Amino acid sequence: GQVNSYPQICRTPLISLFIDNSIHVPSPSILRIDPTSCESTIVTSGFDTPTHVAVAPSGSIYVNDFLAHGGGINRITQVDPLNGAQIVIVNGGIFAVGAGQLGGIAIASNGSILTAGIAYINFNWSGQIVSTDPLTGSQNVIFSAPNKRMHGLGIESDGKLVVAVTH
Repeated sequence: GQVNSYPQICRTPLISLFIDNSIHVPSPSILRIDPTSCESTIVTSGFDTPTHVAVAPSGSIYVNDFLAHGGGINRITQVDPLNGAQIVIVNGGIFAVGAGQLGGIAIASNGSILTAGIAYINFNWSGQIVSTDPLTGSQNVIFSAPNKRMHGLGIESDGKLVVAVTH
């Protein structure tokens, strides 16, 4: 594949905040960074701990928010890329069981939101890949690996899933 070369290393406002305290970035936030100009803008903020993002072909941004405020343990939020408006798709869901944790997120060709994560059930870890309907929030486990933890998630060009798995 083609590797992009960038003419410089960008300093985001988050780094500038610590260097010269001149830029205020609401944190945690979702940033849009132009790697050519190094310009960064805040798309939206108000999360607890946003851990992973995916961009759908429509341009919608989906965010996994770990230990989300508002009562859920994990939250999947859709963000409008133009105005930053947020729509909660799932608050809690399958990964809310036990000490579950959302991992990677990707958008399937049919528009489903796929998340890899960890469910802690009956004192055992179970790595799972879950499909979420972006319109209804309904979820289905599509792959489970007992005693494993699943983190990053990607989709190959032929639709096969690639996931990072640890013990």
